[in-house]
Amino acid sequence: MALLLEDKVAAVFAAGGEVGSSVSRVLAREGAAAFLSGRRLAPVESLAKEIRDAGGVAYAAEVDALDEQAVDSYLEKDVVGRAGRVDIVFNAIGVQPVDAGYGTPCTKIPYDRFLLPIATHVGSQFLTSRLAAKHMQAQKSGVILMLSASVSTDARLFMANITAACAAIEGMSRSPAAELGRSGISVVCIRPRAMAETRTIRQTYEVNARTLGIEPEAFARAVRDAAPPGRPATTLGDMAEMAAFLASNKAGTLGGRAVEV
Repeated sequence: MALLLEDKVAAVFAAGGEVGSSVSRVLAREGAAAFLSGRRLAPVESLAKEIRDAGGVAYAAEVDALDEQAVDSYLEKDVVGRAGRVDIVFNAIGVQPVDAGYGTPCTKIPYDRFLLPIATHVGSQFLTSRLAAKHMQAQKSGVILMLSASVSTDARLFMANITAACAAIEGMSRSPAAELGRSGISVVCIRPRAMAETRTIRQTYEVNARTLGIEPEAFARAVRDAAPPGRPATTLGDMAEMAAFLASNKAGTLGGRAVEV
């Protein structure tokens, strides 16, 4: 049986983190040649070796996904230069909850901390998408998979900045979806709900609970209780499997949408 992403070339930015590595493994398992990059080389090299040891194809590089020149050069020389094309781009960049001031009421969060997730998440998603699109336009095909989160539509305490960032990513994706769709390129957002197994969500629960004066587990339980009835928690595995589907030819009608996991 053919693999979902057989003969595809995928560029994954911020591949060394929990989200990026989970998606990278599934993309490679489904047949994509995985070009993995991150701001720190060691975890990306380790992931590439893991994928190769499992029979996949993977290459590692050190790339800052907020550096336009570095991203452009990487796509031009490392990815397209070696593979001849780029079919999928996914960017898993994030910020640390403490650095971004999660857990701080909106009346108290400093302006620079409010802007940090917006500049990092939205700015980097724009850069990697725009620079990959140049190559996709030339080949008249490709999938740009942007990463959002359920806070884009949900009301959550003490998270005004990441809420704004995720809503902006989803809004930003719609215009390129309309423009690039004319060249056979699909632009789609993946919108996972809070993945409690990740360090980012655990730390977010901790700082939010501290602000409320309750235990982190009590805060996590409140989040779970607020979910729609019968909807299980999202896992990294759920999110990665959905990412592979959205990157495949089977999801061609979903361009311009945010798909919740």
